[in-house]
Amino acid sequence: MQVQTQTAPAEVIMPAPTAATPPAEAKSPAEVVDPLGFIEIKSAAQWKAMSGRISWKFDEGEAKSEEAELGKAAGEESSSTINFTINPSSAGLTASDVADFKPTKVEQLRLICWKVKPWNQPRPRPGQPRLFTSQFAAPWGVDCDEVYPGLFIGDKKSASHVKFLQKIGATHVLNTAEGKDEGLVNLSQAHYDGSGITYLGFPLWDTPTCNLIPYLGCAADFIAQAIDGGGKCLVNCQMGVSRSTSCAMAYLLVKRGMTAADVLTQFRLRRDIRPNDGFLEQIATLDNDLRRQRECGAEAAIKLSSLADHPMLPQAWNFEFWTNEVAESDIGMPLVRLGEPCPMVSATASTR
Repeated sequence: MQVQTQTAPAEVIMPAPTAATPPAEAKSPAEVVDPLGFIEIKSAAQWKAMSGRISWKFDEGEAKSEEAELGKAAGEESSSTINFTINPSSAGLTASDVADFKPTKVEQLRLICWKVKPWNQPRPRPGQPRLFTSQFAAPWGVDCDEVYPGLFIGDKKSASHVKFLQKIGATHVLNTAEGKDEGLVNLSQAHYDGSGITYLGFPLWDTPTCNLIPYLGCAADFIAQAIDGGGKCLVNCQMGVSRSTSCAMAYLLVKRGMTAADVLTQFRLRRDIRPNDGFLEQIATLDNDLRRQRECGAEAAIKLSSLADHPMLPQAWNFEFWTNEVAESDIGMPLVRLGEPCPMVSATASTR
């Protein structure tokens, strides 16, 4: 590895491996190896601290070959009220149950995040659509980019600035980090009263063990409600990097039939986004289920939530909010099963 000395921040240049023999047949997405797989991204803040410091030095032919391949690739809980998949690990998803199906791998998605640098992209040519960028948002003191026509990803300030939202024509706001604690964004519909903006909030935590799957169908429905109705939707979290990106991707995966590799590449061309590693795994799981349905005629293994299911989605005090077993001491609050009364209410009452 060669380290190129620059003014801060330093940029680490990773040379691509070279071969003395003619290049072998291009690897399929299933065989893509992430050379930086040893670096685990656990949060948006961690990604922001290092994404601009690492770049790649690829052989031109190899890079084009890999990009072409990327373009090609590009626990159920049942009750009378819960009719969507809670835990995808129990949904019967396996990579080998459909012959000749090449599943999307997390390594493939991670590699896209390392390789595609939004600040290296050329400006749109005449005739190409010009999407809103954070360059135009700077005078408003917000960080926001249009990653797909009518779909914006932004930070806490962009979601809070009603006049800015009206300026860009936003009709809907999906706050994927709703809450009052650190790392969350304290907003509600009341914040937008009189503005004509429709609000929806998810209380997601930016941690790899947060269970994203139950929220993705609802997110796709809400964004579709905005864009398909002729409006625009801002999807935000605290920094506009991980939680917001994951939920924004759901719209294009579910409603537009795009692959996770294609969506992530398109988003990276527009903004320095990067879902944490746990979210990437869950996105790959959903992508594989949707692709198996489209490409192989397989039945859906994941039953997605709908916008109507929003009141029944897991909260941080539910065991189902987490992909792994957690203890109350880990998250600082009592835990109950989904559908049981909120333990925070009873805990507050008991202290009075």
